[in-house]
Amino acid sequence: MREIEVKIINSDMKAFRRKILDLGAKKAFSGKVLSITLDYKDERIKRKYSLLRLRSYDDNRCELTFKGPKEKSQYKIRREINLELQNFNDTLTLLKSIGLNVINKIYKFRESYVLELKNGKKLLKYHIDIDDYKIIPRFAEIEAKNIKDLVYLIRLLNVPKEKLYNGSTEDILKLYDVK
Repeated sequence: MREIEVKIINSDMKAFRRKILDLGAKKAFSGKVLSITLDYKDERIKRKYSLLRLRSYDDNRCELTFKGPKEKSQYKIRREINLELQNFNDTLTLLKSIGLNVINKIYKFRESYVLELKNGKKLLKYHIDIDDYKIIPRFAEIEAKNIKDLVYLIRLLNVPKEKLYNGSTEDILKLYDVK
Protein backbone atom coordinates (compact mmCIF):
# COMPACT_ATOMS: atom_id res chain seq x y z
CA MET A 1 0.00 0.00 0.00
CA ARG A 2 1.19 3.56 -0.69
CA GLU A 3 0.95 6.20 2.00
CA ILE A 4 0.05 9.62 0.53
CA GLU A 5 -0.02 12.39 3.09
CA VAL A 6 1.03 15.85 4.10
CA LYS A 7 1.61 17.42 7.49
CA ILE A 8 0.33 20.84 8.46
CA ILE A 9 2.70 22.67 10.79
CA ASN A 10 2.86 26.10 12.44
CA SER A 11 -0.93 26.38 12.40
CA ASP A 12 -3.73 26.95 14.89
CA MET A 13 -4.85 23.37 15.55
CA LYS A 14 -8.06 24.44 17.33
CA ALA A 15 -9.13 26.31 14.18
CA PHE A 16 -8.03 23.36 12.02
CA ARG A 17 -10.09 20.94 14.16
CA ARG A 18 -13.15 23.22 13.83
CA LYS A 19 -12.74 23.27 10.03
CA ILE A 20 -12.58 19.50 9.66
CA LEU A 21 -15.50 19.00 12.07
CA ASP A 22 -17.52 21.56 10.09
CA LEU A 23 -16.84 19.44 6.98
CA GLY A 24 -18.24 16.39 8.75
CA ALA A 25 -15.14 14.67 10.19
CA LYS A 26 -15.90 12.00 12.81
CA LYS A 27 -13.54 11.30 15.69
CA ALA A 28 -12.16 7.77 15.45
CA PHE A 29 -9.65 7.84 18.34
CA SER A 30 -8.40 10.13 21.06
CA GLY A 31 -5.68 9.06 23.47
CA LYS A 32 -2.08 8.38 24.29
CA VAL A 33 0.17 6.62 21.76
CA LEU A 34 3.59 5.08 22.36
CA SER A 35 5.78 4.84 19.25
CA ILE A 36 8.95 2.77 19.22
CA THR A 37 11.33 2.83 16.26
CA LEU A 38 13.45 -0.29 15.76
CA ASP A 39 16.52 -1.12 13.70
CA TYR A 40 19.52 -3.44 13.69
CA LYS A 41 22.86 -2.37 15.19
CA ASP A 42 24.23 -1.74 11.70
CA GLU A 43 21.21 0.53 10.94
CA ARG A 44 20.37 -1.41 7.77
CA ILE A 45 16.73 -0.24 7.84
CA LYS A 46 17.68 3.43 8.25
CA ARG A 47 20.39 3.15 5.58
CA LYS A 48 17.67 2.09 3.12
CA TYR A 49 15.70 5.26 4.08
CA SER A 50 13.09 3.03 5.64
CA LEU A 51 11.45 2.73 9.05
CA LEU A 52 10.14 -0.03 11.30
CA ARG A 53 7.79 1.19 14.04
CA LEU A 54 5.78 -0.50 16.78
CA ARG A 55 2.88 1.47 18.29
CA SER A 56 0.69 0.96 21.30
CA TYR A 57 -2.61 2.85 21.64
CA ASP A 58 -4.65 3.72 24.74
CA ASP A 59 -7.52 1.61 23.42
CA ASN A 60 -5.30 -1.51 23.57
CA ARG A 61 -4.58 -1.64 19.84
CA CYS A 62 -1.08 -2.42 18.72
CA GLU A 63 0.37 -1.99 15.24
CA LEU A 64 3.63 -2.78 13.51
CA THR A 65 4.46 -0.58 10.52
CA PHE A 66 7.14 -0.73 7.84
CA LYS A 67 7.68 2.39 5.73
CA GLY A 68 9.87 2.32 2.64
CA PRO A 69 11.88 5.21 1.17
CA LYS A 70 10.02 8.44 0.37
CA GLU A 71 9.28 9.23 -3.25
CA LYS A 72 10.31 12.65 -4.55
CA SER A 73 7.19 14.78 -4.22
CA GLN A 74 5.89 17.88 -2.50
CA TYR A 75 3.78 15.41 -0.50
CA LYS A 76 4.94 12.49 1.60
CA ILE A 77 4.56 9.35 -0.51
CA ARG A 78 6.04 6.03 0.49
CA ARG A 79 5.31 2.33 0.60
CA GLU A 80 3.66 1.40 3.88
CA ILE A 81 2.74 -1.96 5.39
CA ASN A 82 0.64 -2.01 8.59
CA LEU A 83 -0.13 -5.03 10.74
CA GLU A 84 -2.61 -4.85 13.60
CA LEU A 85 -1.38 -7.08 16.41
CA GLN A 86 -2.76 -8.32 19.72
CA ASN A 87 0.06 -7.90 22.22
CA PHE A 88 2.54 -5.03 22.29
CA ASN A 89 4.96 -6.56 24.83
CA ASP A 90 5.09 -9.96 23.12
CA THR A 91 5.64 -8.26 19.75
CA LEU A 92 8.47 -6.13 21.13
CA THR A 93 10.07 -9.20 22.72
CA LEU A 94 9.86 -11.09 19.41
CA LEU A 95 11.41 -8.19 17.47
CA LYS A 96 14.27 -7.86 19.98
CA SER A 97 14.88 -11.62 19.86
CA ILE A 98 15.60 -11.42 16.10
CA GLY A 99 18.24 -8.74 16.66
CA LEU A 100 16.26 -5.50 16.42
CA ASN A 101 17.02 -2.73 18.89
CA VAL A 102 14.89 0.12 20.19
CA ILE A 103 16.27 3.26 18.51
CA ASN A 104 13.68 5.77 19.68
CA LYS A 105 10.74 5.77 22.08
CA ILE A 106 8.29 8.67 22.24
CA TYR A 107 4.82 9.33 23.60
CA LYS A 108 2.20 11.60 22.10
CA PHE A 109 -1.45 12.44 22.44
CA ARG A 110 -3.31 11.80 19.19
CA GLU A 111 -6.75 12.70 17.91
CA SER A 112 -7.76 10.73 14.80
CA TYR A 113 -10.62 11.64 12.48
CA VAL A 114 -12.25 10.07 9.45
CA LEU A 115 -13.68 12.41 6.85
CA GLU A 116 -15.78 11.49 3.83
CA LEU A 117 -16.60 14.14 1.23
CA LYS A 118 -18.53 14.03 -2.01
CA ASN A 119 -16.83 15.62 -5.00
CA GLY A 120 -19.40 15.27 -7.75
CA LYS A 121 -20.27 11.57 -7.87
CA LYS A 122 -17.00 10.54 -6.25
CA LEU A 123 -16.75 9.79 -2.50
CA LEU A 124 -13.40 10.94 -1.10
CA LYS A 125 -12.07 9.38 2.11
CA TYR A 126 -9.49 10.93 4.41
CA HIS A 127 -7.71 10.00 7.61
CA ILE A 128 -6.69 13.04 9.66
CA ASP A 129 -4.55 13.06 12.82
CA ILE A 130 -3.70 15.89 15.19
CA ASP A 131 -0.60 15.05 17.24
CA ASP A 132 0.59 16.67 20.46
CA TYR A 133 4.08 15.72 21.63
CA LYS A 134 4.14 18.45 24.34
CA ILE A 135 7.77 19.27 23.40
CA ILE A 136 6.91 20.80 20.00
CA PRO A 137 3.87 22.65 18.61
CA ARG A 138 0.93 20.42 17.67
CA PHE A 139 0.62 19.49 14.01
CA ALA A 140 -1.85 17.70 11.77
CA GLU A 141 -1.47 15.01 9.15
CA ILE A 142 -3.87 14.40 6.29
CA GLU A 143 -3.80 11.07 4.45
CA ALA A 144 -5.69 10.44 1.21
CA LYS A 145 -5.91 7.69 -1.43
CA ASN A 146 -4.20 9.85 -4.08
CA ILE A 147 -2.57 13.26 -4.60
CA LYS A 148 -5.60 14.71 -6.40
CA ASP A 149 -7.86 13.98 -3.40
CA LEU A 150 -5.24 15.33 -1.00
CA VAL A 151 -4.93 18.59 -2.93
CA TYR A 152 -8.73 18.90 -3.04
CA LEU A 153 -8.97 18.84 0.78
CA ILE A 154 -5.97 21.15 1.28
CA ARG A 155 -7.67 23.72 -0.98
CA LEU A 156 -11.04 23.21 0.72
CA LEU A 157 -9.40 23.84 4.11
CA ASN A 158 -7.55 26.84 2.68
CA VAL A 159 -4.18 25.70 4.04
CA PRO A 160 -1.37 28.03 2.88
CA LYS A 161 1.51 26.31 1.03
CA GLU A 162 4.04 27.41 3.64
CA LYS A 163 2.16 25.40 6.29
CA LEU A 164 2.50 22.14 4.32
CA TYR A 165 5.35 19.80 5.22
CA ASN A 166 6.25 16.50 3.55
CA GLY A 167 8.78 15.28 6.10
CA SER A 168 8.46 12.67 8.81
CA THR A 169 7.70 13.26 12.47
CA GLU A 170 11.42 12.72 13.14
CA ASP A 171 12.13 15.56 10.67
CA ILE A 172 9.69 17.83 12.53
CA LEU A 173 11.37 17.01 15.85
CA LYS A 174 14.72 18.00 14.27
CA LEU A 175 13.18 21.32 13.12
CA TYR A 176 12.69 22.11 16.81
CA ASP A 177 16.11 20.72 17.86
CA VAL A 178 14.56 17.77 19.71
CA LYS A 179 16.69 14.64 19.64
